[in-house]
Amino acid sequence: MKTKELVTIAILAALLYIVQVAFSFLPNIELVSLLILIYTLVFDKMTLKIIAVFIILEGVHGMIQGIQGIMERTARR
Repeated sequence: MKTKELVTIAILAALLYIVQVAFSFLPNIELVSLLILIYTLVFDKMTLKIIAVFIILEGVHGMIQGIQGIMERTARR
């Protein structure tokens, strides 16, 4: 994988994640789906790598929130 492709995947996956977090408080706004459709039209098979990185980012964020919740509950005791 070339550096340019790696950086492109990272930036576009981060953009997906930022858009999801930024618009999470608004109901029925699906910019992530629109961006994935656009990525598919423009980048074709590289979109699978972008989505994979996006899913990993979501998982890491969920794990961090879970750990913070556990730490807050144990600190209150």
